Amino acid sequence: MAELAPFPLETAQALLSSYGSPLYVYQSALLRQTIHQIAQSIPHPSTQFRFASVTNGNIALLQIVRQEGWGLHANTPGDIYLGLQAGFDPQHIVYSGSNLNRPEMEQVLHWGIATLNLDSLAQLQLCCDVYTSFPSSPPLKLGLRLNLPELTGDSRIGVRPEEFPAAIAIARQAGLPLTGLHFYRGTGTNATQSFTNAIHTVISAAQKLPDWQYLDFGGGFGYPYQHGGAAFDWPEFGAQLSDRLAQQSRKIDLVVEPGRAAIAGCAVLWPKWFLSNGKVKFKLWALIPPSRTFLFPPFMVVIEKFLHGKPPKPYTPPMFAEIQLTREIIWVKTVSYPL
Repeated sequence: MAELAPFPLETAQALLSSYGSPLYVYQSALLRQTIHQIAQSIPHPSTQFRFASVTNGNIALLQIVRQEGWGLHANTPGDIYLGLQAGFDPQHIVYSGSNLNRPEMEQVLHWGIATLNLDSLAQLQLCCDVYTSFPSSPPLKLGLRLNLPELTGDSRIGVRPEEFPAAIAIARQAGLPLTGLHFYRGTGTNATQSFTNAIHTVISAAQKLPDWQYLDFGGGFGYPYQHGGAAFDWPEFGAQLSDRLAQQSRKIDLVVEPGRAAIAGCAVLWPKWFLSNGKVKFKLWALIPPSRTFLFPPFMVVIEKFLHGKPPKPYTPPMFAEIQLTREIIWVKTVSYPL
């Protein structure tokens, strides 16, 4: 049990005594180690990492991410606000959201966010209108969120390549070039080939932008929640993407947005549990942070049973579950949607 438990029993008891249960506990050293491992896996010399804050908006954790040299990726104005509270420079925050109204777009630019990936011609037009109405506005780095059915499926989000000429014209009317392309593969994807097989197609689409300067290869990188499940191969992904970018005739900046891939493994969840009629009953409360009131996180708890020194056998219960108590020692290891 000692080799798998991330904290000494005394530490766990002290934390639970102070904060109660269910309780999330994060290991900062493991978070920093994971950040370094991901960063070292992509050799492209002009790579910027922007933590996908939609996966965890805890300010203390965001501050660790900032201390390790990463910027922030924001999907909403709320994500931007949390990033600013955590001390991120607005120049190191990338916004890739959707459906902003004019006051929200004005707020984003007022905060000093200078890199925006827009998901429609209408959002691009709104951004340019607000930009030109601001006196002495600094130049923006504008990109498009790619909508390509062969990669993204039938999605309402994003701009299709056939719309690029209209998008370029809108930006140029505001005196701005379109310099970036943003690609989002999907949520929680551990299949490395789903990303590497898309590299050629995404770069080909980006080459249709005459002022192309950066490729935001998005997020959606998964984490192996299931015991023994497949993990995303960061070195393989980094090597293939870096090789393709090195073949370009111009210097291209790369932006990568790890989220749960960076933070999920550093947390443990201690839920409520009690004995009843020879069974262990788990009750997991819906823990929703203030910035995620629209989201009901799917919890997944792995129960490790230690049976006579044999390798632990995983068991994934539903939200409210009962399992037979077969041994005295049961360790609840992490594994939930990170908050």
